[in-house]
Amino acid sequence: MRKLIVISLSGIVFLLATTLMSLAQQTRIWNTTQVYKEITGKEIVSYHEAPALKVKVAAGELPPVEERLPEEPLVMEPIEEIGKYGGTLYLDNVGGEAMAETVIGWKRSGRWAVRWDKDMKNLIPNVLKGYEFSKDGKTVTLYLRKGLKWSDGMPLTADDVMFWYELLADDEITLSKPIQWCAGGELMKMEKINDYEVRIQFAVGNSVFDYNMFYNELYTPKHYMKKWHIKYNPKAEELAKKEDFESWQQCLANHINLNILRGLTADPDMPVLYPWKVSKISTNQLIYERNPYFWQIDPAGNQLPYIDKVLVNIVTDKETATMRAVSGQVDIFSNRTVFEDIPLAMRNREKGDYHVVIGKDTSVAVADYQFNLNCKDEVLAKIFQDVRFRRAMSLAVDREEINNLIFNGMAVPYTIVPPPESQFYDPEMAKAYAVYDPAEANRLLDEMGLEWDKKREFRLRADGEKLNIIVSICSESAERAGVEIAEMVKETWKKVGVDIIIKVVESGLFYNCVHKADFEAADRGHFKKQGDAYMFQQFGAAPVPVYSSRYRSFYAEDWHEWIRSEGKTGKEPPEWYKSYVQNQLQIFEEMKTTLDKERQTELGQQLWRAFVENVWIIGTVGFDPFPIIVKNRLKNYPNQVLQIHLRDAQQYFLTK
Repeated sequence: MRKLIVISLSGIVFLLATTLMSLAQQTRIWNTTQVYKEITGKEIVSYHEAPALKVKVAAGELPPVEERLPEEPLVMEPIEEIGKYGGTLYLDNVGGEAMAETVIGWKRSGRWAVRWDKDMKNLIPNVLKGYEFSKDGKTVTLYLRKGLKWSDGMPLTADDVMFWYELLADDEITLSKPIQWCAGGELMKMEKINDYEVRIQFAVGNSVFDYNMFYNELYTPKHYMKKWHIKYNPKAEELAKKEDFESWQQCLANHINLNILRGLTADPDMPVLYPWKVSKISTNQLIYERNPYFWQIDPAGNQLPYIDKVLVNIVTDKETATMRAVSGQVDIFSNRTVFEDIPLAMRNREKGDYHVVIGKDTSVAVADYQFNLNCKDEVLAKIFQDVRFRRAMSLAVDREEINNLIFNGMAVPYTIVPPPESQFYDPEMAKAYAVYDPAEANRLLDEMGLEWDKKREFRLRADGEKLNIIVSICSESAERAGVEIAEMVKETWKKVGVDIIIKVVESGLFYNCVHKADFEAADRGHFKKQGDAYMFQQFGAAPVPVYSSRYRSFYAEDWHEWIRSEGKTGKEPPEWYKSYVQNQLQIFEEMKTTLDKERQTELGQQLWRAFVENVWIIGTVGFDPFPIIVKNRLKNYPNQVLQIHLRDAQQYFLTK
């Protein structure tokens, strides 16, 4: 909620109806029933529930719906219409670890403290009722929804937040503290004010804390988890041994992870905040049943979700899953579908009784190339460390041709910079070294002294050998046009005298190699959208390499490891690189603490300009299209690109 942060920093609470009025009109999500009444002039006078739950209420197995909902439930307007209760949603998940909440997106709106609005520009309260910054940005007060309950009927209170913090602060449980909770280099402090208010204190101003709440839960069901904690259960060590763990800390950490994964390794007894909860697990199937205590309603007062059950079949390979989808055996299928699947999906619409929604990936690069500055081949390493080489190779990529020939013009030629909706977006940055210019590329390589061979077919290294580079492509990227793109890049790089050998590497081995700096050049593929929230996440700040995900920025792993370990491991970088990283870190820290929105934007753009000028990572095309197969009986499924990425599965309903 970037436009409202300035207001909140002056002490005005987020959850006030007057503050949220314009925002709710934009998002069609109302933070409370009172806000809904203020904005629409309509009042929700009674609540309704699914027939299956009515039966349980009548049998005395559940309390009435009014007692199961929080005092102030979140109100969500369905995309098309008010839904109908009942039915089973059928899904397929490719691979051994099934996470249905990822397949259809319900984790976004079911458990996160805050969420994006429909335009993915503003953060709004979600599980939290609201939050308030102090004037100096050092203090944030969290407000919980009174009466909100876990799926087992136990209330979510400040005790669950404090238990989450207790586990975070315990060095034996959380060995490494995530940087998003350590503004100013110190772990934040947290205190309980009352059952529904918690105060967080930072060492320095932390104006981006709401971004850090995105993608995160700040609460753990204490009533369930405490039996594995020695402080609350003297027999926790015995319990850990029974579960084959060496210590209660390991056992507790494992159950925390199970609380996150939710797939084949999920704990069926774990209380959740999702619209559905896993109820049955087998080697090839998961069944999720509605959460009778889910805390959202529609404008008619109906408790969500509409659908009773979600059945997920585990399918071992993408080909089988795709054929099951086009034959009409599942209600939604988008797992690992790619652009090439669009014609097949379109041809079988009538036969499979479904329609096709074209989604757009949020990644800014379908394929991205990183040259290893710490390459074991010292001759290559010296070449890669020269910024002129990296700029030349970026200029030698014909992104328009890649987009037209592989994606039929439906993707976007792009490089590794924030997308247009980001506050840090700069159209000039998006073009820097990203327009095909082989003449300039050749000039830069000539300037470096990379001479041509006698036949002028390829360039020579300093040792007289042909300049040949092995490009390792992660198998995940290979599945999504990584090889096809690399083949086109190979042809245009040949025109400037650089030859590459394309090598597809299984993902596990790929990461093992790149983390050891044991590669020449690599394509991880699908470099995630570098939007505002990602800038402030532990794994998203690409222009700050030591903060960045090791799965993404691995062009100087040995140097980064040396910096992260303060010289204990890795290899000491040259002074020019130390200076670059130090400057980026200083800018990043100021950007996170400043309360001036314009200054924050200016600093963020400084970070990205330095990143772009150095061309540490070469992008190709981004925001590639992919087909989503949606059974015609399923209603309220989004058909707009942004809505697809913010889909709220609790609003789906079935017509038959």
